[in-house]
Amino acid sequence: MLLREDGKLDIDADVREYIPEYIGFKEPVTVRDLMNNDTGIRDIFELADRSGVVNTDALDQDYALRLIGKQKGLNFPPRSRHLYSNSNFILLASVVEKLSGMTLGEFLDKRIFKPLGMTHTAVRDKYWTCLDHRSASYQDNGYNYYYAPLTYSIYGTTSLNTTAHDLMKWMDNYRTPKICSEETIRIMTTAAVLEGNAPNTYACGLREDYLEGHRYIKHAGEDAGFR
Repeated sequence: MLLREDGKLDIDADVREYIPEYIGFKEPVTVRDLMNNDTGIRDIFELADRSGVVNTDALDQDYALRLIGKQKGLNFPPRSRHLYSNSNFILLASVVEKLSGMTLGEFLDKRIFKPLGMTHTAVRDKYWTCLDHRSASYQDNGYNYYYAPLTYSIYGTTSLNTTAHDLMKWMDNYRTPKICSEETIRIMTTAAVLEGNAPNTYACGLREDYLEGHRYIKHAGEDAGFR
């Protein structure tokens, strides 16, 4: 959305205009569709699982993009329904890198993290990268806890490391925009209208809904022991 404000990105353009090398299906899918998770593109972790990758294998961005690019069809016609797919955010990361000339981590650091004072936030785009004071990841197998290291070198959909204090600074930007326009916030927090008015609460990387009459935005996520 920041690249849209810069005049570098048309979010309603077919993603092929920016990263044609990773698109193998014929249906038109827009950048907005990727953000709204209504593309029908299959999830990278399901694709990796079916290609023989297991949880302890190292999964990197190049392999993930090649795997996504091998899809010749979609789960459903774009904009006909919502289905969360991590693949969408990996493709969006590539769009950002293509248009900005920076890695996703560099772009986020320059345009979001530093301006908001998020001094303990970084994209860990290589699983072997050391981050100071980083928490370890554990899981519960029903009997005890065991160390569950993440071996991902993929990003866009994961590998963003932050703290509770830094996350509060990011969240506050949705209430009082400091790094973007009010229009950007409005677009990002307005649920997409699907064909046939199919029910949907998902917007551009956020979920919009109501609880006891109060509007809220949210997004959940988990990797190993992290939430």
